[in-house]
Amino acid sequence: MKINIKPLLPAAGILLLVLSIACQSNETPAPPSASESTTTGPTPVPEQAKDVAQQFARDYGFIEKDWDTFHVEFDIWREGLVACDPSAAQQAFRGFASHFNDVNEQTLSLSRPSSVRGLADKLIEASQGEAAALRRLRDRWQPGDDSLLEAVASKRVDSAAAQKGVEDKLTDLQEETDPEALEELNEFSDAFDDLQADWEEFHGSYESLKNDLAELEPAAVLARIDELIGNFDSIITGVKDLPSADKAEDLAEALAAAADSQKRGLAGLKSKIESLEEGASSASAFDSFDDKVQESKDKLKETKKELKDLTGDDSAEDTAAVEDFAREFDELLESWNGFHRDFDDWMDSEGGCDRSEVIQTLGEMSLEFGRLADRVRDLPTASYLRPMGGLVVEAAEGEEEALRVIRNTWRPFSADVYKALDKQRADAGRLRRQASVGVQELLDRFQVSP
Repeated sequence: MKINIKPLLPAAGILLLVLSIACQSNETPAPPSASESTTTGPTPVPEQAKDVAQQFARDYGFIEKDWDTFHVEFDIWREGLVACDPSAAQQAFRGFASHFNDVNEQTLSLSRPSSVRGLADKLIEASQGEAAALRRLRDRWQPGDDSLLEAVASKRVDSAAAQKGVEDKLTDLQEETDPEALEELNEFSDAFDDLQADWEEFHGSYESLKNDLAELEPAAVLARIDELIGNFDSIITGVKDLPSADKAEDLAEALAAAADSQKRGLAGLKSKIESLEEGASSASAFDSFDDKVQESKDKLKETKKELKDLTGDDSAEDTAAVEDFAREFDELLESWNGFHRDFDDWMDSEGGCDRSEVIQTLGEMSLEFGRLADRVRDLPTASYLRPMGGLVVEAAEGEEEALRVIRNTWRPFSADVYKALDKQRADAGRLRRQASVGVQELLDRFQVSP
């Protein structure tokens, strides 16, 4: 019988496979390799996380560089604001106090003859008051305190008033010592001499009448009084005809008043004589008129003395003294006003510190730093980067706000205008250093380079 073996081949194959597995199962197993160790290894860092960390470190590095550059440029600009520094104001005030000493010395050097001594004293008092205020400004000024500047301004008002008073008085003195005025005064003096001679002659006639009273009848006394009244009309006319002279105007008015009073006294004397009873003595009627006579004698003597003072050698000396003082006063005013112009120019320009330009520059810098802060806020925000990112954002936003504040509050010569900004920069620097350490530790843990 022929045997068909084809159906038996698959069975044989299965048998061989079983025998093969059985043989492998009876072999001694080999020890496991290191790679096949049963200990669990570190969790692998995803490549995407590594890439994000590297991007953060790279972008933050650029920001750090620009941040430091901004600080350098800001500090250079700030140090260049020499004219806006408090020390610049202090130096300027020292200079002004020293400069005004020259003005003060000029006032102390003014000539002091009796005719202008009072004017010199007023100017000295004013300049010394202003000098004292400037010294206090020099020694005690503090940024933000305007009280000492206000005190200087107050003393300047006093100085201006003193100068105006001296100027007006000096004008009067110059008019009084004007050559034309002196010529008018001499003409007045000559006319007064003639008037005085006539008036004294009248007084002589009056005294003669008094001496003759005992021998005269009332009618004769009245006749002599009428004669005196007629003679006195020439005195009245002489007073009215005195030449016009500005310097003698008061003298002329006083003489006119004395003449009018004596004329009315004569009329009163005549009336009293006419009213005397028959046989009564007329001597008592003259007592009241004697007072009028004495008044006029005193006024003539006083006028004579004043005219002598006005037209004598002393007057010529006064004229020269006034002219010399006027020249010195003009030179003093030129120096004094020049000082005030320099001081006002410095105050108006704030010592050359351009406030508007500084504030404009601060605004531009604030905008520039704002753009840097935006870059900080745009840094990657993965959860493992948030601690470092939060520190950097806090630092940037704090410094950004400090720059906005200083832009709005900046003033020239302020001692602590940068104080808040400097503190914020120091705080930001600490936060930035913490962030840099955190970034480096993260890169080390991720085993990647920046």
